[in-house]
Amino acid sequence: MEAAAEAPERVGRYEILLPIAKGGMATVYLARAEGAAGFDRYVAVKVTLPRLRSEPELRAHLVDEAKLVAHLRHTNVVPVLDVGEDALGVFLVMEYVDGDSLSGLSATAKENGAPLPARVGLKALVDALAGLHAAHEHLDEDGHPLHLVHRDFSPQNILVGVDGVARLTDFGIAKAASRVSVTAAGLIKGKMSYVAPEQARGATLDRRCDLWAAGVIAWEIVCGRKLVPPSDPRALLEAVRTEPPRIRTIVPDLPAALEDAIASVLKLDPDHRTANAMTFARELAAAARGAGMLADTDEVAEHVKRLAGPVLAERKARVADARRARLAPTQDGVRTAIGLPPFSPDARPAAPPTPAPGELSIPIEEMSLSEIEVPPSSPSLEPTREPPRSPPPVGDDEVRDLDPRRLAIFGGAVVLAIVMLAVVVRAGSSRATEEATPARSTAALVAPPASTSPPVPASAPAPAPNDAPDREPDFGTGAYLELTADAPIVEVRIGDRVVDLGVAAPKVAIELEPEEASGDLRIVAKATDGRTVRASLSHDERATTLTFGGARSRR
Repeated sequence: MEAAAEAPERVGRYEILLPIAKGGMATVYLARAEGAAGFDRYVAVKVTLPRLRSEPELRAHLVDEAKLVAHLRHTNVVPVLDVGEDALGVFLVMEYVDGDSLSGLSATAKENGAPLPARVGLKALVDALAGLHAAHEHLDEDGHPLHLVHRDFSPQNILVGVDGVARLTDFGIAKAASRVSVTAAGLIKGKMSYVAPEQARGATLDRRCDLWAAGVIAWEIVCGRKLVPPSDPRALLEAVRTEPPRIRTIVPDLPAALEDAIASVLKLDPDHRTANAMTFARELAAAARGAGMLADTDEVAEHVKRLAGPVLAERKARVADARRARLAPTQDGVRTAIGLPPFSPDARPAAPPTPAPGELSIPIEEMSLSEIEVPPSSPSLEPTREPPRSPPPVGDDEVRDLDPRRLAIFGGAVVLAIVMLAVVVRAGSSRATEEATPARSTAALVAPPASTSPPVPASAPAPAPNDAPDREPDFGTGAYLELTADAPIVEVRIGDRVVDLGVAAPKVAIELEPEEASGDLRIVAKATDGRTVRASLSHDERATTLTFGGARSRR
């Protein structure tokens, strides 16, 4: 972990409070964004490590990739709010979410003597798949598909909040890091357990490599063990040459429907896999629910509060100490606060033991980084085109003293996706009903409300299993409202729904809800300077140009 003395007081316009994670490329800080009239909010600021700040390609790729996903708004995706550069290099700002990664929750559960129940892990995975599908379907400002590929879909990048909702993170960052690693150093870093066969061969990738990774996570959740032993390179080679063993050879009592759903994405030939994340998530959710192995959102929330609660309470106390010191008249107090022992994800306070889970649960452990040399001729990892139709944490992936030649297969080298640590916050969204003022939303889709400062119980009873059907994962409608304006748009009202875009832009695309997708639309757009413009679109119009008139609002 980065020494406390290195923590900056500010990055750009953000007040740094304390470090919360460190990865192979960046340190993540909990920070405070300040606004007018006392407005503030907590965010996660990711700052590149000193050794990487001189990499021009890294800077360019991080900025480019942040722009690609800046307008992606979905319940199950952690949005990038801002990107900037100062003396510390390029930094990215994301929403901060109270909670932990799926790998972190599983590690804590294991430390407490009981693995995370499979029903909780599967629910988090289904949520994350909804976010993955939204990213795969994301359009650019001109309405063209971006063909985004995550390349590091793993338990570390599935963030589960105290609201019980799982979110996918580090889309563009992972891809940018992969590209610069290949170009500048001939090295790819990543988690070996989730690499698809075509990824290991260095082949051109599309969304189906992410589906393989999702299948591996599901396999491990249900089987309760790693698919690929973390320190066995032979097992890695075998894993990318042969399909995984059928789950019922390990868990005989598992319903065939659940086994088949998971096996559908674990095909060596990408053309034989389930076509997309939405289809896989729906099949997985239906089979898991039928087997009594799919938790609901409330059950997931209770597990997160119990497992992550002690760490979140400690973090909240340290933030309060840092804020008090910053308000003190002397700089000594500031240094004292910033000099507090840095938070370590591995140093988790003990939480009350989890009562015995069901038979099918998974001991998920933190993963580590590994490096493997790849040939200079490795193909570019640029966004790839989608082919015609054909598309959890578990253990330690550290591999030591590997001879790269031993990992050569199919005439290529094992290519691994980038590992990035991420932090966990999201503002909830809702629809106005009888209220005169519409509810605000930070996503284009309805989501359960999130709490940025949840009560942390000192001891909470384990949730009782609840097999009641939960909400279906939100995959959206696939219909978008495209707006082009003569000034940056910060907020759009569609009927009674308000969409807060987070990052203002003159061209935006907003996914429509089912009832909006086929009807007439009444729109009110708001510019960053407070001006508004209204428009009406018929049922067959889904794009328009707006002109903000009148004087700018005084603030």
